Amino acid sequence: MEKAFKILSENKLHLGTERTAFLAILFYLGIRVTEALKLKPENFTVESDKLFVDVGERLKHSKQTAPLSVRLHRPFVKEIVETVKKTKPKKRVGKFSRVTAWKIVKNTKLFYPHYLRLNRITDLFQKGYTIAEVKAWTGLTLRALDFYVGSVSTRKIGENI
Repeated sequence: MEKAFKILSENKLHLGTERTAFLAILFYLGIRVTEALKLKPENFTVESDKLFVDVGERLKHSKQTAPLSVRLHRPFVKEIVETVKKTKPKKRVGKFSRVTAWKIVKNTKLFYPHYLRLNRITDLFQKGYTIAEVKAWTGLTLRALDFYVGSVSTRKIGENI
């Protein structure tokens, strides 16, 4: 995750506020590009020290997740809030195509857009969040999360019983 922060910082000036905000949405929320591109100002709410984002019905598994939150003091969240405020109601916050979205990510050397989703999910597990919590955040099924959890050593488990 530190690498993504560094890359965002290095590219902020030439990307502009809207593109930086788009990358920050992908980075913090770990949502799919298509989910990010459909967001409208109505999906965002600021309460106290947090920005809440209601992603709506998730793709692939059609799960509805509770609004996701990010603390307002985190780097690049200001750019998200500014972009949302500049966007007219019922208009998309990310006003570019899926192809352009891919180019934005690739041009910043962040590999590919889904990398940020994979990174966020892995980061949540490494920080000790449970499968149920990560499932609620991502909208993924248990079967889909199996990829992120990885395999375990049954021998190690057996030694501790």
